[in-house]
Amino acid sequence: MAFFEIKNLLVRHKSFDGVKTVLDIDKLTVEKGETYGLVGESGQGKTVLALTILKLLQCPPGIIEQGEILLEGVNLLKKTERSMQAEIRGKRIAMIFQDPMSCLNPVFTIKDCMVDALRQNHKGMSRKEAVSQAVKLLQEVKLADPESTLVKYPHQLSGGQRQRVIIALALCCGADFLIADEPTRNLDVTIQASILKLLRELQKKHGMTVLFIANNLSLVGAFCDRVGILRDGRIVEEGTADQVVSHPREEYTRLLREACETKLKPTDDSQEEILLRVEHLKKYFDINDEVRHIRHQSLKAVDDVSFDIHSGEVLGIVGESGCGKSTLVNTILELFEPTAGKVYFEGKDIFGESNGSQGNAFKKNVQIVFQDPYWSLNPRWLVKDIVAEPLDVYEKLGEAERLIRVEELLAMVGLPGDACYKYPHEFSGGERQRIAIARSLASNPKLVVLDEPTSSIDVFSQNQILDLIKELKKKFGLTNILISHDLAVVHELSNRIAVMYLGKIVEFGPAREIFEHPRHPYTQALFDAIPRVGDTGMEGIRTLEGQIPSPINPPSGCPFHTRCPMAQDRCKEEVPQETYYSERHYVRCLLAEEQQEKGGDVL
Repeated sequence: MAFFEIKNLLVRHKSFDGVKTVLDIDKLTVEKGETYGLVGESGQGKTVLALTILKLLQCPPGIIEQGEILLEGVNLLKKTERSMQAEIRGKRIAMIFQDPMSCLNPVFTIKDCMVDALRQNHKGMSRKEAVSQAVKLLQEVKLADPESTLVKYPHQLSGGQRQRVIIALALCCGADFLIADEPTRNLDVTIQASILKLLRELQKKHGMTVLFIANNLSLVGAFCDRVGILRDGRIVEEGTADQVVSHPREEYTRLLREACETKLKPTDDSQEEILLRVEHLKKYFDINDEVRHIRHQSLKAVDDVSFDIHSGEVLGIVGESGCGKSTLVNTILELFEPTAGKVYFEGKDIFGESNGSQGNAFKKNVQIVFQDPYWSLNPRWLVKDIVAEPLDVYEKLGEAERLIRVEELLAMVGLPGDACYKYPHEFSGGERQRIAIARSLASNPKLVVLDEPTSSIDVFSQNQILDLIKELKKKFGLTNILISHDLAVVHELSNRIAVMYLGKIVEFGPAREIFEHPRHPYTQALFDAIPRVGDTGMEGIRTLEGQIPSPINPPSGCPFHTRCPMAQDRCKEEVPQETYYSERHYVRCLLAEEQQEKGGDVL
């Protein structure tokens, strides 16, 4: 008898369009201590399966018509709600949800959340004992300064920190079966690697069995023992990770594999005139530390950044969460007031002229597509009003002309005209991102900023969005700034790349040069953290040790020396300057300076 088994499960969903089959699984087994990966694009039924296992699926509209879900021979589908709550959820089966921000109560501190979970499942545990246990759990998931973390609210933590808190909550009650629903989806590559390694360590330590849900085949190949491919609610291929990832039999599996492969593109250095120039830009935030009762501290989010972008070029900006990527572009777009520095658009100082007609022209010519299309689109507005918002600001059109223009914009991004009369929640993640792109094109901009445009969507939708961006760029001659923690996405689109760390650019140059010959130790660490398609096991994934230093108290000398495996004593004291490998490729690294002085190649 298998530890966990699904037999003849049939789940349907009732809607206005009729009854649709969501899951139709003949058999799925997971052995004790095994890691089973379930892979498929969005809408294939992965999360529905996880919710059905825990009897959290909303019925109606869901309908569980038949089947068994067996945990050590006990059919969970026959258990009552009270029995599931008292005996199974948390105690036997724990779940790490896809979006940690949506599972943590924003009005409760981390301590409140963890203490409540511990006392609910350990009757008789005092509050003091629960707090002590919460600290131990946060230490176990390798969160630095757990006492400080406990008194914070979810929004005060980074994405990786929130995910570690969710893992700690999953460990609260001693569950021996863990369902991880895309636990690294919105995390950058180094945090993703560390979370995967953490889960592997905890699995071995606690003897847990893991059902790992993902849309990325390379992640599953690295982390899982066996893999099942889910399409239209059915398991279409199953086998060991090596068999499925390296030698797929089904066409759908091969497509999933191809979607994860990095496509090398030649660098096309633009010789056009400079459209945007950034000179010594700084953005510092004045904050108060309520935990340590320290007021008016300076958080250096962007610290002396300079670059330029030529017309028709795509500049990729990469780095870990919290490195200052989004703050940089938000400051350029005047969503934040700069602390110091200049930004010139078509030769004009936008900060000096922001209140006049030149400022309005800049806002019309520069648009942004935000990271999460669900939150950046007004849920109460119809699509026609969302897309037409820039038209209402910059052009005065009649209702009929306005509607025609919106339909044209939707057609450009591959959406039908009847999408005008729908709301954002009626679309998939990829379709919502297309709506956001259509809105960004409404004012006929010259520069479009893409802030993590594919981080919230599956690999197939991601490829479609990338193809759309390339097509629109070619059609309209757009210039782009692309922010992403996904290096494959950056290389797919970018001509040049800026690598940021702790508010500074540490490497800058042509995309192909940086991908083929990364020079800075931090850039090399970003590449080492990426799971490669076809590689199985965790051995191929290298994590970047240590926490990102606080931008409030950055390290002396080189900002990366606290995590750099090649750091020397001088790195703690000396600030590295730009060392050029070619006219357009430089790094800020003392080792590069040292090697150049000796006349040799660097790193």
